Amino acid sequence: MDTARLVDGFASAETSLSTRTSERQGGFLIPPWYRSEQPDANTNKLVCLIYGFTLALAGFSAAKASKQSWRSYQRNKFWNAYIIMIWAEWFSSVGISITSFLFLQGIVPPSFWTFFIILIFWLVQMHCILQIIANRLSVLILHPQESRRLKLAVFSIVTFITVTVSCTWMPARLQISESIIRVNNIWDRASKGIFVAVDAALNIAFLIIVYRSLIAAGLKQYWILFRFNSCMVLVSILLDITLIGAMSLPSSVVYFQFNPLVFLTKLYIELNLAELIARVVHSSNVMIGVPRATGPKRRRDIDNATMIYSNHHHRHHQIMSRCEEHEGETAAQMRGRKPFGQPDDGILRTVEFQVLIEDRTAAMIGETDDALRYAFDFDGEVARFR
Repeated sequence: MDTARLVDGFASAETSLSTRTSERQGGFLIPPWYRSEQPDANTNKLVCLIYGFTLALAGFSAAKASKQSWRSYQRNKFWNAYIIMIWAEWFSSVGISITSFLFLQGIVPPSFWTFFIILIFWLVQMHCILQIIANRLSVLILHPQESRRLKLAVFSIVTFITVTVSCTWMPARLQISESIIRVNNIWDRASKGIFVAVDAALNIAFLIIVYRSLIAAGLKQYWILFRFNSCMVLVSILLDITLIGAMSLPSSVVYFQFNPLVFLTKLYIELNLAELIARVVHSSNVMIGVPRATGPKRRRDIDNATMIYSNHHHRHHQIMSRCEEHEGETAAQMRGRKPFGQPDDGILRTVEFQVLIEDRTAAMIGETDDALRYAFDFDGEVARFR
């Protein structure tokens, strides 16, 4: 009798503890049928390994971004759009990594607010990384209207992706129904495919412009930029494909932790690419004899570099002449006219004009190279984005 009561007491205590634990783990808008997404022991080791790599890459990216931010602030006394976007990308990726790790370790309970914070970080992450790439491409687009259309098109595509994914991802994470989970599994993968296509298209367009406008014109120093960017495009696409594949693993929670690692890698690539462009532009300046400078003198040197480059690639012919026109003059009067430059009683008009003959292809080459020279600072950070 006493043994039966003791067993019933233990069972009741265990049930009560389980209920309190479930209530503590469940958060706002979490349904009673919610299944825990915490990984098993083996998967947790993989999650911790990815988290460690993410923190290491975040440290390297922060060091390089700090260096570029400080130089940009010293020069302009403010941070431009490029600096703001790289830090927004960095903080959003690190925020997703930390929040996801705490959630997967059971330190942060599942709730609407936990998933909402991850979602907000993801929205910023998606917009910033593609706008950084689009801005790098817009530097080489000589027409401001086309540059604005490009960035607006990228913004529209990313907005469509983020809004539609948010409508399915949040209910799926809350496990509202099995049907919404299946819809999210399909559309989330499809949206990642659209992102990969946009990312690849922007980078390939950058490569095409560099090759056609610079390398094909004889500026061989841009080959290193072309090769490096080609390799990084392959790395970026492979990371995106791996990220899509991680969504199909038996434990889908690995995707949570792998996402910030992929985007921090993309950010680190963009930071290194900006420095590489600056080095290539500086080598181009050295080849044409442009000294290094900062401030107003640097702006004048860039203008001089443009003129030197134009004189090297363009054919300029200036014709300066002065014409005297006298109403009512006869041929004899014209023959007896005073030497040029001396005062005359007639109506005198001096006309100065300039005839410029240039090669259109060479002009486009010069403008493209000058755009890179103006947009990227000699010391390695982006100076201005249009």
